[in-house]
Formats: sequence, C-alpha cells, structure tokens
Amino acid sequence: MAAFHGTVDLEDLLEVVKDPGYLSLLEKLAKNHGDSAHRGHFQLFKYNDYETITRTFKLEQVGQDGHVLVWQGSGREEAVLYTQGFIAEHTLPPVMKGTRIPINAAHRAMQSIKLVGPGGEAFAQSIEAIKAIYRFVEQQFRAGKVTPLETPSLGDFPVITAKARYLNPSAHSYWEDASIPAQIDPHGVLSAFVRSGKYKFLTDNEVRYMAYQVDHADDINTACRPFCFPNMASR
Repeated sequence: MAAFHGTVDLEDLLEVVKDPGYLSLLEKLAKNHGDSAHRGHFQLFKYNDYETITRTFKLEQVGQDGHVLVWQGSGREEAVLYTQGFIAEHTLPPVMKGTRIPINAAHRAMQSIKLVGPGGEAFAQSIEAIKAIYRFVEQQFRAGKVTPLETPSLGDFPVITAKARYLNPSAHSYWEDASIPAQIDPHGVLSAFVRSGKYKFLTDNEVRYMAYQVDHADDINTACRPFCFPNMASR
C-alpha cells in the first residue's frame, strides 16, 4: 500500500536468474553467511529439517491470541532468520500523501518484498525450511486451527515473501512502543493513525534496511533508505 510498489521486468529477471555467474554469486553469498561465526546460526536454510527445528525453537504465547517463534533457552527472544535471493517484487516505504490505507483496518497495510532464487541450493533449502517450520507450528495446535501454508510462485519460480505491518492495533500491543522513522513516514500519514489511539507503532513494526557491501575481506553493512533499496545492485 506504499507508494513505491514495483515488479521487476520478467525478461530482466529471467536474464539474471539464468546467468550462472549471478547464481554463483548468490550461492557464494549464502555460503559466506552460513560459514560466518556471527551470521551462520541465523541462516534460514540451516533449518530445513524438522528435528533440528524442534531442538532449536519453541512457540511462545504473546497476549491472549498471539504466538511467536523464539529460540530455546533464550527467554523470549524472537527468532529472526536470514535468507538471500533476487528481488522480484516489492512494496516499500515511504508512505506518501494520498496513500490509500483503510481507516478501520490500517494494520493491514504492509511493506513487503518477494525473493526468487531458482536453481540455487541454499534458496531451495530455505523453501524447505519454511515448510518445516510451518509444520512445527501446526503441531502446536489442534487440527484445522492454523491456516494452510501457501506456496507462492512467480511464473515457474518459487517465491519467499517477507512482510511487516506498518502498524499494530492498540488492542494487540504486545511489544514496546517505538518512534516512526521519518524516512518511512515523511508526511505523517502513519503518525495520524497513531494519534487516533486505535493503532501503535511498535518494535514489532520496525524494519531495518541495510546495503551489504564487500570491501576486500571485510563485510560492511550500511543503513540505507528503504525506497532506494530496490534500485541497488544485488550483492
């Protein structure tokens, strides 16, 4: 629902994903992250079997009807996992004047990004990891309680979608309050909903956009404006 919505031209996307050189770079990036002492533990593709998931995660209730996936032995630290892919579609901030957000359902407005990685081993394992984690969550509830997992695709390409709400209903404020970054809400559209008292911007709504760069042997993550991110060369 943000102003910056786009779908990558299919011909351009095909040119990239069919190029062994680009796919090799994607696999190299996944391997480097997987081998990293700091990032390896957080790589989605490493959790593509059910037994590993049951040893690593647990489901924690938040409020009366909310649940989050947390690391075992960490108290209530929410599990946040990393993955890599080529950007196929995005709906990103900033929220501009005239952005159409339902007055009585502002919590449905989301920023999102869709990734593809056809032919990539790590990407395929990440897809399997999502299925395995979903199965783990289903097992915690009675049959039919959890909505069936969707298997989205873009043409023939399996897709991994990441979404985040811009706002949460005040009645479901299970996380701490946070300040809305100016680069996300430059015209105060979201702030107006917060002032109404019906919605809140929480730590659960925060999204960090970073540009990943390589400087010789050093990995560098630098903050970037979210609406610039789709225009950057994938690394």
